[in-house]
Amino acid sequence: MQKNSYNDGVTMDSRFKVRSGVHLIFRKDGKILLLKRRSTGYDDGKFGLVAGHLDEGETLTQTAIREVNEEIGVLIKSEDLQPIHFLNSIDSEKNEYVLVFFAIDKWINEPKNMEPEKCSEMIWAEESKLPENISPLVKHVINKIKHRELYSEFGW
Repeated sequence: MQKNSYNDGVTMDSRFKVRSGVHLIFRKDGKILLLKRRSTGYDDGKFGLVAGHLDEGETLTQTAIREVNEEIGVLIKSEDLQPIHFLNSIDSEKNEYVLVFFAIDKWINEPKNMEPEKCSEMIWAEESKLPENISPLVKHVINKIKHRELYSEFGW
């Protein structure tokens, strides 16, 4: 495979690569679905959203559909995913991410915990009464969405 070269001598293969993922905000009756993380190595003991990283060759919507089915056993359609926020973040290990948050209010099947080894509890919480032990990243994004901000940065 031939590498693409740029005027500055940097090849495509040597350029910085950012991690990417999706988060799903399930909304029902004025509440959002939260999952309490466990044994994942990130924000364990805190509530977060259905989320996951892109696999190679996968689109954002394909990732969302796969993660939702794996984590909570529901089926969604790509046309029902509403992009609601974009986040550029960095974690404590200096991994940089671009995350896309989708709102979803239509799905098939009732959500259930399909990964009890990674999720100890699922709750529907009012956005105005989020649990104290919510992931700081998720709390940040929910606040930005309330203020109709489409993009933000976190952890820098």
